[in-house]
Amino acid sequence: RAKLGSLDSASHYLNRLINNLLDIAKLDKGEPSPKLAPVSMAAVMENALQICSPLLEAKKLSIENHLTDDKVQGDEERLSKVLLNLLDNAIKYSPPGGTLFLSSTTDGDTLTTAIGDSGPGIPDDPETLFQRFRQGKESPHSTRQGFGLGLFIVQNYVESMGGAVWAEERPGGGALFSFHLNRA
Repeated sequence: RAKLGSLDSASHYLNRLINNLLDIAKLDKGEPSPKLAPVSMAAVMENALQICSPLLEAKKLSIENHLTDDKVQGDEERLSKVLLNLLDNAIKYSPPGGTLFLSSTTDGDTLTTAIGDSGPGIPDDPETLFQRFRQGKESPHSTRQGFGLGLFIVQNYVESMGGAVWAEERPGGGALFSFHLNRA
């Protein structure tokens, strides 16, 4: 059973790497504009959590979920990739038995969604994290390394949907990645 969980985690990781490479190729080719429509943030997050469940279970991570069921004007496929990349990073940097923090808040016409971890935090200059091939400090809680493309994709996809993304230290420790999009 432990070997099956390990294989499942490894296949998820390889799938994310391949998908990120494909997404970069699309971005480089000038991928068509997103197809904006009302999308339930909670539903897309639930799907992303289901996809990441083998990794969550392998590290015995808990979820503190404070998401609202608001809808945003977004492209569901791009939004899914944004959430998968942010969740993957949070899982990678969280210690075994740690907690992931999910929240959403509304402010006028925007919905801000945040994903936080209980890991080592972020570098002094968080803006560099969103550069292509740039990676944060190594996670002491994971042997997995990526290509430094996930956050680059996150930023490009969020901005293509009319939003913005940023990173900061999470109060109490860890990293917090937030993005906002227009509400539907």
